Amino acid sequence: MLWRQCEKMSRPQSWALVLLSCSAFWLGVLLLLCLLIRE
Repeated sequence: MLWRQCEKMSRPQSWALVLLSCSAFWLGVLLLLCLLIRE
């Protein structure tokens, strides 16, 4: 299955955490910009 390949690749999960935090941060920034533009 594809999940097993993901598990093998994500043994060092630090890069995954960095990607998640970065994407969440930029999503928040985009939401804030949208709210500011609407007002």
